[in-house]
Amino acid sequence: MRNGQDEKAIAAFSEAIQYDPANYSAYTNRGGLYLSLGRFDEAIGDFTAAIRLQPEQGRSYSNRARANRRKGDHQAAIADYTKAIELDPNLGAAFFYRGESHFALGEYQQAIADYSAALKINKKDRQAKQRRKQAQALLKGGG
Repeated sequence: MRNGQDEKAIAAFSEAIQYDPANYSAYTNRGGLYLSLGRFDEAIGDFTAAIRLQPEQGRSYSNRARANRRKGDHQAAIADYTKAIELDPNLGAAFFYRGESHFALGEYQQAIADYSAALKINKKDRQAKQRRKQAQALLKGGG
């Protein structure tokens, strides 16, 4: 993966899955590669398989949410980020990116709440501060 040989890495993870269909890490890693290559449906499929194997892992939901968000399916992303946060309330990035999906849908109040929650976890998050300020301005009609 680190050598820029994504297709070989995907093949290796696919082989690992073939030998051990319960290999959580192989699904997660292959899903991450698919995501980085913009192959969102394949990434979503792998993250869904990882969730089936270990449904208590908040990061798996967060990963699938990232793929859905990048695909433009903000409703699915919000649902997955919400589940990720339920499982691990310290995932500051899940709050931030759920806020991004709310922002994209024009749901500025919800976005502000999520950016604020992200800032409670990481007070120095400049991006969350900036996006919260933008959402507040749009909510007041000044955007």
